[in-house]
Amino acid sequence: MRKSVFAAIILLAIASVTLVAYINSIYNDSIQPTSNNTLFADVNDNSFITLLHRKSLAELTLEVAQTPRKRAQGLMFREELAPNSGMFFLFNREQPLSFWMKDTSVSLDIIFLNSELKVTTISSNTKTNQTTEIYTAKVDSQYVIETIAGWALEHDVQVGDYFDIISSK
Repeated sequence: MRKSVFAAIILLAIASVTLVAYINSIYNDSIQPTSNNTLFADVNDNSFITLLHRKSLAELTLEVAQTPRKRAQGLMFREELAPNSGMFFLFNREQPLSFWMKDTSVSLDIIFLNSELKVTTISSNTKTNQTTEIYTAKVDSQYVIETIAGWALEHDVQVGDYFDIISSK
C-alpha cells in the first residue's frame, strides 16, 4: 500500500513539473511564431527544412514545428517515420527544454541544438508511448531535432557537432 501511494505521488509530481514546464514555455515563448534568429525568418509550421550534419555530411529533411500548438503535438500519433526525416522544433531563444513521448509510437533520437546549430545534448532511442521518462537538454537550447532512433549513432553525431541549413521551403 505504501509503495503504491509513493508511486502515485511521484507520478503526480512528474506530471505537475511537466505541466508547469509546458505552461512556462508557452508563457515565455511569444505567441508570435517567428524565431528571433534570422536563420529561420522565412519558415512556418507548413515548412520543411533540410539540415546537413557537417561531420558526416548526412542530410535530414524535417517538418517545422514553430508554434506552441505544433510543438506540443510534435510527432504524436505517427505510426512510422521515413529515413532521414523527422521534425525540427524552433524556439525564440535558448532556454531549458524538455520533451516526452506521450502518444508517440516511434522511438526517436532527440538532438538539442543551441542558437548556432551546435549539438548540446543527444537523447537516443527514446521509450515510446510514455510520460514517465522526460528527455531534457543538459544546457539551454533553442532548436530540437526529432528523428528516427539510431540516426545519431549511424551518422556519428556527437555533442559539439554542428548542423548547417541546406534549404527551407
